[in-house]
Amino acid sequence: LLIPGNRYDLGVIGVIHLLAFVAALWLLMRGWRAAMQLSPLYLLPGFLLIFCDVGYTAYFNSLYSEPASLIFLLAMVGSGLALVPQEHGRMGLLLFCLSAGLFIAAKPQNFALIPPLVLFSVRLFQLYRKQHQRVLITAFALALIAAPLVLNVIAPWYTDNGRYQSTFYGILKDSPDPAADLRDLGLDPKFAVLAGTTIFHSNLPVDINSQEFQEQFYRRINHFKIARFYLTHPMRLLTKLKLTARDGYNLRLNMGNFEKASGMPARAESHRWSVWSDFKQRHWPNSLWFFVGYCLLLAGLIVKGYRRSSSVERTLREFCLMLWLMMLAAFVTPILGDGESDLMKHLFLFNALFDLSILLLSG
Repeated sequence: LLIPGNRYDLGVIGVIHLLAFVAALWLLMRGWRAAMQLSPLYLLPGFLLIFCDVGYTAYFNSLYSEPASLIFLLAMVGSGLALVPQEHGRMGLLLFCLSAGLFIAAKPQNFALIPPLVLFSVRLFQLYRKQHQRVLITAFALALIAAPLVLNVIAPWYTDNGRYQSTFYGILKDSPDPAADLRDLGLDPKFAVLAGTTIFHSNLPVDINSQEFQEQFYRRINHFKIARFYLTHPMRLLTKLKLTARDGYNLRLNMGNFEKASGMPARAESHRWSVWSDFKQRHWPNSLWFFVGYCLLLAGLIVKGYRRSSSVERTLREFCLMLWLMMLAAFVTPILGDGESDLMKHLFLFNALFDLSILLLSG
């Protein structure tokens, strides 16, 4: 509508993402002041360093769904922090539910973060006692629970993709005995020839679009069975999580930061305002044990003194616990949900939640 001709200019969606990003920043600052009783200026330097890094903003000029995940995550955190003092009534609740709902809806991968959000909704139901508030919270929680079921009905192919990837490009990739793993999953060992392949490969040795494959694979496998496999094979899970930790902090997806008219080669990356992403890529300890230690530290800070806290501070700690659980889920679910396919991009949300925890601690 805005640009003449028959081409779509990604700069347009970049501007839209930018405006929404600034609005989310405003919500975050507003929520920070309400919950912490501190000036937003404490938060601003860290925000400019971390979330204005080109590793995050490069996504704005793209049709990926990562910008929506980041924008609505920040909006959800800002509106959630504003709820902590319980001063904003129905409009505050409505803004939180809207932001959180759009965050979950930004990408089906985000559905893995629904359980912590539902748990916090139960807590909100206890805190807000007016009938219209409880009706809103209940409707929001029911919508969250229904979302994965609705996706499975209207777009079953999407869950099919994830199950294929997490089986053949996850469990069976680099497996010492793919046939035995398939038997453990309750599948036919003859599909071991597909080990290490993705659904996007051509000339596969098995016709994965056939009715036989539909019946013998897709109807027999689900993500609960995949999760159970990893739980019963803990060393395999540990290996995959080490791989996740190795790639988990890299923000640069090699998308390129220049227009064609600039004369730069395709996928050339800018290093303006990339201090944070460059630091993480070069110096961050890509160790699973570092992540585990950091998570334990955060958990200790959240629960320490919980019983002696005021009602407002308890709600704040519970909100932070929700974000902590989301960070854990965002770390584990890429392997469970899509195997090693596009692992770096699928860990974008983990990066955002991890960096958000650093930002809030620094503030």
